[in-house]
Amino acid sequence: MALQQTLVQGTVQQMILTPKMQQAIEILQLSTLELELYIEQQLTDNFIL
Repeated sequence: MALQQTLVQGTVQQMILTPKMQQAIEILQLSTLELELYIEQQLTDNFIL
């Protein structure tokens, strides 16, 4: 019985969702009313806006 050793090399491509991308996806899924409430909350929380 002969033993055989092989080496396999491959490439993997992966997409990682950053926190900002996740937030953008959540915002895009909001209804008009939810978006208005979200914007109002952001303006309240961040006086620079």
